Amino acid sequence: MGLLYEDLSYEVLGVLFETFNEIGPSHRESVYQKAISVLLSHRKLDYREQFRIPIVIKGIEVGVHQVDFEIAGKILLEIKSRTHFRAVDFRQTIGYLKVSGYKLAILAMFTTGGVKFRRVLNVY
Repeated sequence: MGLLYEDLSYEVLGVLFETFNEIGPSHRESVYQKAISVLLSHRKLDYREQFRIPIVIKGIEVGVHQVDFEIAGKILLEIKSRTHFRAVDFRQTIGYLKVSGYKLAILAMFTTGGVKFRRVLNVY
């Protein structure tokens, strides 16, 4: 059994590494987000930026999550610009998956040494 959305994941990771190779380290998250958007468009990948996920209880919206990207209706992509992953990053990403029903998120970190990433599966 292969990875969930293996080909699409590979394409997304390619965008992340290309982003880092093009603009390098030490930028704000908003700069990486804009660069990723340019490269997703260049590769003709279907995506939504600043994707809103409503939190609904008994038909009433009580809040909203905002994910950096939704790609091809299959993968959520959350990006960070710092030196290491934190537990709160994983909790946040898992929360996005729970509420949205998506099966896979990629949590990506732009560090001074390169791109780090983790695939986060929805097991709920």
